[in-house]
Amino acid sequence: MKTFADDSWEREVERFSPFRPLWKTDDKNWIASRKEAWRAANDDAGGDPWTLAYGKFYVYGEEPPRCFADDTGGEEDVRFDIIDRISYTPLSTADDLFQFWEVMLKRNPVGASRDHGKFRYIGGHLARFPERDNMVKLVTEAMFSSEFFMRVSEGKEVTSRNLITINPRDFVIGYSGVSPFYHQNNLHEWDYRNFSFEYFMLSVRHCEENNRLVSPRQIEALPNMYEFLLALDDSELSQYRLDLKQKLISAAEADDAPSLLSGALKAARESQS
Repeated sequence: MKTFADDSWEREVERFSPFRPLWKTDDKNWIASRKEAWRAANDDAGGDPWTLAYGKFYVYGEEPPRCFADDTGGEEDVRFDIIDRISYTPLSTADDLFQFWEVMLKRNPVGASRDHGKFRYIGGHLARFPERDNMVKLVTEAMFSSEFFMRVSEGKEVTSRNLITINPRDFVIGYSGVSPFYHQNNLHEWDYRNFSFEYFMLSVRHCEENNRLVSPRQIEALPNMYEFLLALDDSELSQYRLDLKQKLISAAEADDAPSLLSGALKAARESQS
């Protein structure tokens, strides 16, 4: 007997079926390359059923099952989040992403703002994969361009004028946590912050104009970011890391700098003096 969960899963699979041709299953070299990338990224996973199922999706586009049999003979729902689907689908162009986003909107219109924010996490999700940096660049430039800033619903699925892209406050708070990008063990060339600086500035100005940073954690986020950046030794930074640091400091020193940034940089410098 088909359950509601079964039916929901079948609808989920069907929604994303137009992207199946992105897997070049008739190209032996392409398949071999994907297999090796998955093996190298998950060589410590053993026979974990989720890893095996996700690997089939990554390599062949084979959808994971809705659930697995657990150790007690019962069933355990599969953990296949939208970030898994985004990361492991071989998206290669901005058009691919825009079409994918449209499916996401129809799939979860009420949670669209939250889902849009998940595109920031693709770098961490693909940390062990060779396509990681190029995917970060592609996804960020496509999904966090100015045209996606404060985009609101125009359809009937969501209340008219309801925000369907990430809340600017949430973007500012997430963006300000720059330390993972500068961590000495982070060998990746790029971070989503490298390609969404303008989106960050739009978000900061929106937060300033609308007084959106009000809790202690929110108020401290930007000063903490600048305090961290000022403590870095420029001579030890890669060019992309140095460029981002200089952009963020220059943005706070500019004549037309938002007071949220200029004030944060001033506070950071005072705390280090």
